[in-house]
Amino acid sequence: MSNLNTLSKAQLIAKLQHHGITTIEALEWNVYIPWSVDDVKSVRPHLSDDQSMEILLIAKDKHDANEGINWSMLKFWADELYPKSL
Repeated sequence: MSNLNTLSKAQLIAKLQHHGITTIEALEWNVYIPWSVDDVKSVRPHLSDDQSMEILLIAKDKHDANEGINWSMLKFWADELYPKSL
């Protein structure tokens, strides 16, 4: 995972756009509660960074606004996308 301090301006803009942040106003007038690949890996340590990020993006798109993203949801999507082998 890259440190924001090491990204070029273009790379940082691309990362923000990837997460739906397209204007400065979108940053100024919103609250963000970050979930990271490390959070997903605390539930399923064997997953890669890319797999963990996929779970976070699906959780973002599919979450119930009344419940938000939570540990149970991360575990659910990890199990759905990457079932544990027996």
